[in-house]
Amino acid sequence: MLTHGTAFSRPQTPAAKTIHLLRLHETMTRAELMEYTGLSQPTITRAVMALLDAGFITERPDLTRIQGRGRPTVPFELAETGWAHAGIVIGSSESFVGLFTTAGRLLRKQHLALSAADFSEADLGEHLAAALHRLLTGLPCPLVSIGLTTSELVERSWDTNGTATRLRHHFGVPTATSSVATAVLGSELHSLKTLNNPAAKSVMALLADEFVGIALSDAQGTRQLSPLPATHSELSETALSTEHTLGALQRRGIDATRISDVAADPAARGILDSRIQQLGAMSAELITQFQPNTFVIAGTAFTEDPAAPKLFADAVRQHAGVAKRPQLRMIPGSADAVVAIGRAAALDPVLREPIEVSKSSRSKVLTCA
Repeated sequence: MLTHGTAFSRPQTPAAKTIHLLRLHETMTRAELMEYTGLSQPTITRAVMALLDAGFITERPDLTRIQGRGRPTVPFELAETGWAHAGIVIGSSESFVGLFTTAGRLLRKQHLALSAADFSEADLGEHLAAALHRLLTGLPCPLVSIGLTTSELVERSWDTNGTATRLRHHFGVPTATSSVATAVLGSELHSLKTLNNPAAKSVMALLADEFVGIALSDAQGTRQLSPLPATHSELSETALSTEHTLGALQRRGIDATRISDVAADPAARGILDSRIQQLGAMSAELITQFQPNTFVIAGTAFTEDPAAPKLFADAVRQHAGVAKRPQLRMIPGSADAVVAIGRAAALDPVLREPIEVSKSSRSKVLTCA
């Protein structure tokens, strides 16, 4: 049972902060962990001992540092836990299932032609469980946690927690649920190499794809912002979606199944540009309200239209009423984005509560190749 924080909340326990940093640095000493976390020496020592006992980290005596007359300093690194973490991304038209190591390396993946619109949450849970079993077949890595993330369209149509409960029943491991927008944000937060980075004090993420969602992480926690500022008296979540945009193009006599089909068509540019400019204006309103240090964009609205990132940045600069605008970052490529989202979902349980996850893996000692 996960008890610390909501999905993709910042590391709260000393053990969570320690494993977060050791994932991203080859080796670190106790002193460096103290510096990067701001925690005391006794607190870091207890966290290190707990992670050593749980098998998450290991000492590197071959890299012992000797400075002056003090005791030699032995650094630590993330251990090869030999465990697999599942990340599941459920969309309105297809789903993704991936298996990752504790360090975040992709082991196996599968794209599934499973539409949430065609199944109840119970039936889809059975299909996802079967897909996970297939991916795990022949893999010498025991499954120790599952992260399940869904688009807002899916969440509105049925109970995501019912699917998570079914997966938890099948595999008996900690299972966390989230929205895709918060998973995009989680991907950014999981990559922070220091917990004291000023640019990470407040991070906002925009996903513009089959649905539009924005998530925020700041001192108050990590959450999805809803409802979003309205666009032309319509909900921005759907009015600025890819499906709505393709429908508008079709009404103009421009047939396309993907944004990339018409990105270079001058006849389509008016509708495409309007969408991106409205996304920029909407984001600027939220930037003015919450003043994030970093703003991350993702989704086919940007990855399938080469002109979109610059148009978006120009719109934000035009409308944002803040003196210090955030650093803009983009997750490139829709294929890269879905893997990044799946990885973030998979690692959310272990990065939030490593000791709790380790309890489900005490007897699982096989290792991944």
